[in-house]
Amino acid sequence: YKPEVARSVLPNALATSIVMTANFREWLHVLSLRTDKAAHPDMRVIANMIGKLLYEISPTVFEAYK
Repeated sequence: YKPEVARSVLPNALATSIVMTANFREWLHVLSLRTDKAAHPDMRVIANMIGKLLYEISPTVFEAYK
């Protein structure tokens, strides 16, 4: 198993906040990496949620994430 899989079964006693800013080009790059079939399944869920939020802001740019 991959190390990131272990994180899903270990206790999650700590809160984590992540703040990220980027331009549309960088968001498209991040989303392409994090929605790929090779990405961790939990990360794919989060990336698709982000893609849908970005689609609401700019439907033309983020059309793939309807």
